[in-house]
Amino acid sequence: MTIIELKKTLTFQPEIDMCVSSCIKNVLDSQFHSKRYSLKKINKCLRYINCLGVGLDSINNLNELLNKDKIYVFQKDEESNNIKSIERLIERKIYPIVIFPLKDYEKWKNDKTRVYSDGDENTYHFLVVVGIDRKDEIVYVFDPIKNKYRDYDKEPYDKITFSKFYNVWVHEEDILYPIIWFERKNDNLNIDPQQKTVIDKFDKSSRQVDNNAK
Repeated sequence: MTIIELKKTLTFQPEIDMCVSSCIKNVLDSQFHSKRYSLKKINKCLRYINCLGVGLDSINNLNELLNKDKIYVFQKDEESNNIKSIERLIERKIYPIVIFPLKDYEKWKNDKTRVYSDGDENTYHFLVVVGIDRKDEIVYVFDPIKNKYRDYDKEPYDKITFSKFYNVWVHEEDILYPIIWFERKNDNLNIDPQQKTVIDKFDKSSRQVDNNAK
């Protein structure tokens, strides 16, 4: 089993539509040991709008904030995604961020966490994957929506089976959503200009991404 712990001081989303920036802050704080990226700065960079959240294509804007520290944002295309893709990143001490459709996220949570609203079909929720247990086929994720009944000192992460994870991760065209992660450029990291920009187009039909993540 491979688990990379997030920092003890977790950032939970202060608003119902701040999952994107909250996940990103947790990853930047934990992976790069930096406190310079506040939620306010990340939201500003992502063009966050209150009650509307962040458009998935806005994640490209993070390069404006991060590249001066030689940190780049990456994404892995949907069609080639699998548990192994996530596991390889975790083995390198990199935190993958995954996207769940809100309505499927709530089914997994058994409606204990209510975010999705009928008629708002094109909304998503971001989570950070922190561990993979191949023996028991469990994925460990950090959910930025705080559960007021949980003792986070003892149980900071949710557990989800491989089969359930795939069921929630896949969208209606039977393609898995992208994996998003961050790396710092160094002598061992060759940046391909065609790969370092995240989510220019969401699927093979070149449909423009303007859905909001919450």
